[in-house]
Amino acid sequence: RDQPRSRGLGDVYKRQGQPCARKGSAVKQRILVVDDNAALAENLAEILCLEGFDASFESDSTRVVDYGRCFDAYLVDIAMPKMDGWRLKREVEGRCPDARVVLMSAYDDMPLRGGDVVTVPLRKPVEICSLLQRLAPKTECDQARP
Repeated sequence: RDQPRSRGLGDVYKRQGQPCARKGSAVKQRILVVDDNAALAENLAEILCLEGFDASFESDSTRVVDYGRCFDAYLVDIAMPKMDGWRLKREVEGRCPDARVVLMSAYDDMPLRGGDVVTVPLRKPVEICSLLQRLAPKTECDQARP
C-alpha cells in the first residue's frame, strides 16, 4: 500500500459541499500526519482539514518512505516503533527537500537532535495555533539557516 489512509471527517465535509480551504488561499497545503496512535493521527488530520489543509494520516512510519509523492508538510511523532520520527524526518528531507517536517512528542525528556540544527518538537497534546504556525510554508529565511 503506497497511499495514506482516508481523511475521515474531511471527506464527509467535502462530499456535503462545505468549503475546506483557508480563507484567502486558493491552493491547499498537503499535510501528512504520521503517528503510531492511529486515532490521534486521524483526529489531527481531521482538524487540519477543517482548518483548510488537504490532510491525510498514516500510522505506520515505514510506509511513508514508500509513497510515490511528497507532501508540503509532515507532522511526525518522534516515539514510534519500527522507524522513529528522527529517522523518518531524515528520510523525508532527503526525498522531499522542500517539505516542512514538524516533530511532536508526548515526552518531556525527548532529546533534541537533528544534525546541526536544534529541533524543538511540539508537545502533545498539540496546541492547534502552535501547530498552524509550524506548518506555515518555508521561507527564504528558513532555507538560509545553517
